[in-house]
Amino acid sequence: MISDESANALSASAIAEQVKEAVALADSKPGFSVAALSGLHRDKAAELRTIAEMDPIVCKSLKVLDQSLVVISLDNDGAASEDDNALVKRFLHNDGKDRYFDKSLQVCRHKECF
Repeated sequence: MISDESANALSASAIAEQVKEAVALADSKPGFSVAALSGLHRDKAAELRTIAEMDPIVCKSLKVLDQSLVVISLDNDGAASEDDNALVKRFLHNDGKDRYFDKSLQVCRHKECF
């Protein structure tokens, strides 16, 4: 079940609307990817996280990620015509800077698929 802040179940249409809003927001405001921290050595990641948390927006993003069960990656680069090996690399780890490796489940969405 996917729920809102009050633990109320969200409908499929509400979830789809939130995903569309996230896609529009991500497309309009590219910036620093906090996911890059999860690809670093733990000691270095902890050091940089402490510094990153000084920014209130980054701090809020990290708290949301910490509480999340699933992460959705919104990919805009690459093409659907890539060979199988390139697609596997893209969906598993891409360039290592935009995948959040600390979650068991990550859903990848490519711009040509939604």
